[in-house]
Amino acid sequence: MKSSLISAIYKSCSFLLILLFWGPAFGQDELDSLDHIEEVNEIKVSPFSEYFQPLSSSEANDNYNSINTNGVISDYKKVVNNRPINDSRVSDPHQMLTQAAIDTINRIIKNTESQTGFQMTVVCLNSIGDNNPNMFGTDLFNHWGVGEQGKDNGFLMLVINDVHRVEFINGYGTETVLTDLQGEDIRQNEMIPHFKNNDYVTGVIRGVQGVSDVFYGV
Repeated sequence: MKSSLISAIYKSCSFLLILLFWGPAFGQDELDSLDHIEEVNEIKVSPFSEYFQPLSSSEANDNYNSINTNGVISDYKKVVNNRPINDSRVSDPHQMLTQAAIDTINRIIKNTESQTGFQMTVVCLNSIGDNNPNMFGTDLFNHWGVGEQGKDNGFLMLVINDVHRVEFINGYGTETVLTDLQGEDIRQNEMIPHFKNNDYVTGVIRGVQGVSDVFYGV
């Protein structure tokens, strides 16, 4: 009886020692993977408590009637880049936006740039003549050098009044973050419905907010 008790105690101790040396334990790689999981699961929050509210019909129409509908810039090199001139991220030579809207867009873009690193610019033109909008936007993007060198983290929004087009031009470092599908979703849901109501102000601001949310990781 005594021998059996000693044997049972010995087996129990041996089992505990096996668990101690061979039981579950986290190596450094596993701990690093847990840290990664915590980072992946971090909740992203939009910097906007709400998206810009549409203008009234009278406000939208008044602004629409103020557009210089005779304005044409067919040479992308003649579009003025205001960033080096007055630090504005908006070029609106044909008055498609109000000054208040430009101020709002600049504030959103500058905050997004400082927080995410992505460089953004908005160009609104009444007409680019017979040029292809996407090619015109791409040429302008490259001409201005939107984005940081070596990172290609630029984004250009081009809005054209007479052909009712809006183009998103991305740098190589941006297109993996803002996909074509996301861009189309922003255009269709946040911009075009307001453009159809002659409300460029709301459409452009909400488009900028939508792109900013993507850059924030929301």
